[in-house]
Amino acid sequence: MRNDVVLHVGIDWLQRQRFGIDTGPGGIRFSFELISKTSGSITVSVTPQNYDGNYYWAPIEAATLREKYGDDPNAAAVDVVTMLKSLYGEYGYNSFEEFYASQISTGTDTATYDGFMAQTPIYCLAFGLDEAGVITTHVCLSELYTTDAVAPSSNTFKITLDNTTVTVEPSNDDTYTYYLFPQSVIDGYESLDALAEAFITQNQSMMGLLTYSGTQQKDFFDTFFQNGTGNYVALAFGYESGCITTDVTAETFEYVVADPSVGDPFSNLTGDVSVACTDAYYEKGFGGNQFSDKAFTYFLALQAESSYYYPETRLCLYIQKENDSAFPEDMAGVYKINASLASGSVVKGWKDEEGYHHGSIYYEKDAYVPNASIDSGTVTIEKNSDGTYTVTVDAQDMNGHAIRANYTGAIPEYTE
Repeated sequence: MRNDVVLHVGIDWLQRQRFGIDTGPGGIRFSFELISKTSGSITVSVTPQNYDGNYYWAPIEAATLREKYGDDPNAAAVDVVTMLKSLYGEYGYNSFEEFYASQISTGTDTATYDGFMAQTPIYCLAFGLDEAGVITTHVCLSELYTTDAVAPSSNTFKITLDNTTVTVEPSNDDTYTYYLFPQSVIDGYESLDALAEAFITQNQSMMGLLTYSGTQQKDFFDTFFQNGTGNYVALAFGYESGCITTDVTAETFEYVVADPSVGDPFSNLTGDVSVACTDAYYEKGFGGNQFSDKAFTYFLALQAESSYYYPETRLCLYIQKENDSAFPEDMAGVYKINASLASGSVVKGWKDEEGYHHGSIYYEKDAYVPNASIDSGTVTIEKNSDGTYTVTVDAQDMNGHAIRANYTGAIPEYTE
């Protein structure tokens, strides 16, 4: 598939504007031929007539040009050019000229465009375009193409859970999608079918990435981590081009929050470490690490490099506060690191029998797994007169190696 910028707009154009009628200056027109189509794609060939210059073409859904452009394909073409001239950087190009060279066509061109819903009416639009971004011909339309309908699938699904990883084994190679939800989400819908429809609607732009074939596995650690102890439901159902093609299969699983009293400390440190941190943030109510009803847990990250997702030198601390505490306003205090889970403590780190890490942990840069559980010591937090905080960590690993860190600055709440 060509790496085109596709403008998903639509045209309900007059019959006289259809294929071969709008010839443009000097008899210039573009002829279109539908090569093939599926429920989610069309393959089309376009050939300019009496024209050997550069041109741009793209599919146009018949759904929204009526609303956005008043059934005017010329207005759509102008919008396409404006988009091409302003968004090239988002596609990794350094200039419009470089982008233009990758998007432009000459002579006969054939391309497959996918990502459409089933039974979607689509036209193709073509027009001459020069290197300055000026439209050089009239805008021409193809005849109307409609993607195929979707056939029901006989696929069935076996769903299993191993710790936090969901495995789906389908009975055939038809496409499907799956996901895991807390029971509270399931309870908010009148039926599993209603939830499946909402899932497709809410993730419409990403369904291409959420559509699978064959046996699949996904670790839903973040979902368990955020929501904590309770029941979870994994759903799987056949999916193709916007349509549900099978019954919805559901399996319910129970998840229990880890307990440091049944885990083991760990460390690969060979000596003391000291970290001067440059950034920090906190998050509240981390369900999977909301360790007990004795206190409310807050996650405090101290970072030597500011990156949420990538390997960095950092300390991950879990602070236990009173359930009615205001955070971070009353963050200041001296917290002992231990396994008590009591308010006013920091939850020690440990590894469970499955090999998963929990609680307060130290990571070194470029370490994809934790370097050490934080086993004992103190965390001191002071609130400064300017509203910032000073955090001093004087901790130890299981072998008595020091894990020291300091940070002074703002501690905002993390937002996605």
